[in-house]
Amino acid sequence: MRRLEFAANYLKKPTELKDFCRWCVSTFEHEGVCITMGQDGCVVFSDGEYIDSAGYQEKVVNLVGAGDAFASGYLDGISKKL
Repeated sequence: MRRLEFAANYLKKPTELKDFCRWCVSTFEHEGVCITMGQDGCVVFSDGEYIDSAGYQEKVVNLVGAGDAFASGYLDGISKKL
């Protein structure tokens, strides 16, 4: 959370993750926002609903493409309205 706190303080925006997500959606007029947090999981704010999904431990072999894989799965789920 240190990066969020730094960015929020620098931009003079909310430091609580839920409030920061709500601010992003409102300010940039997005339908939602998803923030990944590595092994700590991710949070999603969409349609006024805030979801905090815990991460889990895995043996990391290589991080190359991890964000792309997450994004493709997330977008596939959105496209199928899951």
